[in-house]
Amino acid sequence: MNVAVGRAPNPYHFLDRALSPLKRLLEDPRVVEISINKPGHVYVERLGADHMEHHEIHELTAAEIQNIGERVAGATSQFISRSKPILSAALPTGERIQVVLPPAAPEGGSISIRKQVVNNFTLEEY
Repeated sequence: MNVAVGRAPNPYHFLDRALSPLKRLLEDPRVVEISINKPGHVYVERLGADHMEHHEIHELTAAEIQNIGERVAGATSQFISRSKPILSAALPTGERIQVVLPPAAPEGGSISIRKQVVNNFTLEEY
């Protein structure tokens, strides 16, 4: 019998791995929203910016968008499929996520992630 000793397994390992193409954006405290409108095309809103930035992340194929949806569904005890193609959830780190798969998103799927932003603004800054 081979028993691993050490840290407890991460229950979100596969979800974390699925989200890895977005890790840099998810960890950036200035990013408030991440939108994937079709495979490979990512739009990012940053605090104080007057427009969203466009990024191409080729790893985010239609299959990877579906994988992210399935991993989010598994982590939140939900289900996503062609017959139930829309999923709304909270990620373990607090972000809100919505995944839309075909046929509801005919171009291969979409994802929207809204991050919690905690900042103190003065009245003048607001």
